[in-house]
Amino acid sequence: MKREIFLKLLSTGAVMLSPVVKASSVFAHSNINQMKSNITAKQLLFGYLENINDADKVIELFADDAVIELPYLKSLGMPWQWRGKDVLHEFLKEIPEMFPGFAFKDIQIHIDTPDQVFAEYSVDCKAASTGRPYQQTYMGRLVAKDGKIQLLREALDMAQVAKSMAPFDLSDHHEGAVAGIDHIGINVPDIDAATVFLQKAFGAEVVYESYSKKQSPLEFEGVEATLNVALHTKLYACRMIKIGHGPNIELFEVHVDGQKQAILSSDLGLQHFAVYTDNIKSALEKFAAAGGKVLSEPARLLFPLETGAQNYFCYARTPWGTSVEFITYPEGMPYENGTHLRRWKAGLPNAN
Repeated sequence: MKREIFLKLLSTGAVMLSPVVKASSVFAHSNINQMKSNITAKQLLFGYLENINDADKVIELFADDAVIELPYLKSLGMPWQWRGKDVLHEFLKEIPEMFPGFAFKDIQIHIDTPDQVFAEYSVDCKAASTGRPYQQTYMGRLVAKDGKIQLLREALDMAQVAKSMAPFDLSDHHEGAVAGIDHIGINVPDIDAATVFLQKAFGAEVVYESYSKKQSPLEFEGVEATLNVALHTKLYACRMIKIGHGPNIELFEVHVDGQKQAILSSDLGLQHFAVYTDNIKSALEKFAAAGGKVLSEPARLLFPLETGAQNYFCYARTPWGTSVEFITYPEGMPYENGTHLRRWKAGLPNAN
């Protein structure tokens, strides 16, 4: 489809094509907090583009129930929609942290009506997580209502996202490869005390609680061998913890008679580590071929906040006895609907 036809399809009213312009020529002297309802979609777009590194200022451009969407991020299993001013504010605050020097340029307005605008704009900076260049061209559609942004929907080049932010060499990545560590599982005697310690010591955040002490203890009768736990083990609570930008920590409070304490660094302490893969069957075959023991067939993730049609896990054991979890959740998890926080996902660019 030709470019002109594509752009025309995005218009819902009279179309006015505009040349490349500078944001400052339209919005430089405006006070965002004093905006009137007659502010046009184009002026709101320039206000957003020009103030992108000032979340406290730019958030005032948005309606209380506004939405930002980057639909193509979903193809990488990443969050792609943010709704409501509080959630948008947190998202906007992360942009300059993730991309130092982030600034829009080369703004071209293609469609301009009072309540909608469609434009192209680009950035040229670096990704903080990898230090690699981030050169991107966005296509954005903004819908305005009563002088506020109601919807901002942007398309971008996902190859550039992956090239800039993926922590592995894309040229070496292939189906079934293990992308990296997803999370570390740790058993603790008191999950509440352990959480408080991690928060105080490392600024940890609870992404979600997959099993709560408010529920009856979960018994593993019949699946002890599958999960590599002792007979009569009971799970009292389980939480996914996020510390900075890196693999998650999954805390477990489990109790069983004869449970051993970790005393020195030479003693056993970690419960398991998990690896993320895009092809769990292939990854397990490679693990077994290397000398590991796969404990069961892949199964659906158990907890409601982690379930999904393509979300699977499987436990295995190394030759020396360490438990390894293989996990895959290519389309995300249900917990994402209740928080702006995101667990770190190995092998993919992250929005956290």
